Amino acid sequence: MLAHVIDTWREAGFEEIVVVLGNDAASLREKIEEELLRVSKRAGVRFVENPNWESGMFSSVQCGLSALREHPSTHIALAPADLPFLRSSSLRTLLDATNLPEADSRTLLVPVCGQRRGHPLVIPAALAARVLSWPADARLNQLFAEPDVKVLHLEGFDETILVDVDTPGDLEAGGLATNE
Repeated sequence: MLAHVIDTWREAGFEEIVVVLGNDAASLREKIEEELLRVSKRAGVRFVENPNWESGMFSSVQCGLSALREHPSTHIALAPADLPFLRSSSLRTLLDATNLPEADSRTLLVPVCGQRRGHPLVIPAALAARVLSWPADARLNQLFAEPDVKVLHLEGFDETILVDVDTPGDLEAGGLATNE
């Protein structure tokens, strides 16, 4: 499933993809790298291990942000890895939205489907240092409450920005079968 997610992001045009692994990181990385090498799609994908994965998702966000190149692009897309139905066309739409005049260094870009916020959240690279400075018990959605941060809700996305996978049944129900 994760190899499929990575492939979708690559198809959308993301040049740098950082995958944060937690529990059983070495085994997962080996399996994913084997699959990526099998289909010759390893370039531009880096794996980092979150030694504090047990403390929650925010620690993985911070781990991923700190692993980015020194001079990342103007925006960073953040999403959980359990979104295998997300479409590359949706990701491209978000990439294109970073060029909107209102998508400045203080604007969060949020895909919306039926008045519900989805993933990925696109943050300006300028806000990464702020998120990295927050304590481990913080939450990424705190950015929405920051007084100097604007939020641009991007309407018109389909339900795939909302659908995550928690069980093998969720994966099969969405039409993506796996052997794992």
